[in-house]
Amino acid sequence: MSDKGFRYAEETLRVNEVHREAREVLVLYYGGLNELKDLKDERLTLEEKIADRRADLVAEERGKHSDMAVTRFEEHVKMQERRDEELRALRAALLVIKQKVSRKELDLEGRKAGLRVLTSRMEELGGLLHFMAALKNSQRLQSLQDLQATEPTDERKPGASPS
Repeated sequence: MSDKGFRYAEETLRVNEVHREAREVLVLYYGGLNELKDLKDERLTLEEKIADRRADLVAEERGKHSDMAVTRFEEHVKMQERRDEELRALRAALLVIKQKVSRKELDLEGRKAGLRVLTSRMEELGGLLHFMAALKNSQRLQSLQDLQATEPTDERKPGASPS
């Protein structure tokens, strides 16, 4: 490709700028995936702590109220769960983490869509550049054929003897 072609691809089509932008979005996307993984790990940890705390509450309350009917005991445990400060704090923290996970997933979907747009743009530019190169090659070939058609052959050269 000539300097003129490179300038056109760079200044008008912005080929390298689109590629650079796609790479930046990809890096951000991978970073976001790592953040999402960490948030989900934190969510699982909190869910395990909540389950452990609930089990502890059930054990404590069963020890205190061993003679209570099952249905009544379940209602009592639910009431104790609502009153338990540690369990309420864990649930509040879990809610915050779940919101962060949702926001991060939406953010990643946006980045993925942006990456698809940039990838499509790069494919479009690649096709355009291939078309331009083919057009340029066909123009060169046509010029060469025109030059050969106007060049006299041995038979048509002046002073050539017919065989």
